[in-house]
Amino acid sequence: MKSVPLLAIDAGGTNCRAVLCSLDGSIIQYVEGGPCNYQSIGVTQAQENLTRVLWKLTNQKEHGLSVNQVIIGIAGLDTSNDQIIIENFVKKSLLDTRILAHNLLVNNDGIIALLGSIGESPGIIVVSGTGSIVHGRSQDGTQMRAGGWGHRVGDEGSGYAIGQAALRHIFRATDGREPVSAIQHEILKELQMGTIDDLMSWVYSDEYTVDRVASITPILFSLAHGGDSIALSILQRAGQELADASATVIQRLELTKAPFDIVTAGSILQKDTLVADAMIRSLSDRFHDFRVTRSFDEPIYNVLLYGLSLLGDISEEIRDNCSRELLRVAKANGKT
Repeated sequence: MKSVPLLAIDAGGTNCRAVLCSLDGSIIQYVEGGPCNYQSIGVTQAQENLTRVLWKLTNQKEHGLSVNQVIIGIAGLDTSNDQIIIENFVKKSLLDTRILAHNLLVNNDGIIALLGSIGESPGIIVVSGTGSIVHGRSQDGTQMRAGGWGHRVGDEGSGYAIGQAALRHIFRATDGREPVSAIQHEILKELQMGTIDDLMSWVYSDEYTVDRVASITPILFSLAHGGDSIALSILQRAGQELADASATVIQRLELTKAPFDIVTAGSILQKDTLVADAMIRSLSDRFHDFRVTRSFDEPIYNVLLYGLSLLGDISEEIRDNCSRELLRVAKANGKT
């Protein structure tokens, strides 16, 4: 049975990334697969997607794989009941793919990202991709979160929330309650629809999914940069929502007693500046003496760092090696 030090997995709501890594940050194997948020796709599909990723990672070797530390940051883990459900199907996937985990850590992807990005320092991480969440850590190690309650009751400031706001605007404009904007034309074009009736039918069909709604957000960014005031206002509201969630965590953890970090992560905050800028402007009006840093583009990066930290001290050389290696595999997978 082959042995490796670390298996790190970022199991998000849009896709899943998995890495086998050596202690110096060198990537042994990297694979991607489908989403693993059981809240969105169900336990059976989440387990199947994870199992496929693990089979690809091990190249379906019959003799199996021994791993010192397996660490999984997964979307949809928000309660103690989620922990039980997710750990159960994670362990089944590991067993089915003949991976022996000597140490297994499964936690919310936001918490893992926080610990991987700031370590033991005080600060928060603001994540906005398909969904959204804010996690924070105080100097004494106390952790707290705001948001992340899923698309049905939360995820304010997320890609889904932005897409949903755009759809609401279209229908309100149809009523005459808001001025008509270019949003309607561009979204109908993106969805390959001709009329509002087509859009209405889609909204209440099985084809309406969280991921698909979130995928229309680039239209809003493009229109906002082109001067569309309504698109800009939707994005600014998203930034304000993220600022409000961040402020809640900052205040409850009393982070203002000393300098603290704010780390931004997720496609909404990393692929464009409009939402991030609105969020930081709002926070700057309320707080001072904080430093804003942008998380590495690949979400798996912070999972890797936290996993390596569990195996020993991480030097700057190891951090740099991780980032170089991820850039290498990203290029190999046609992402750069």
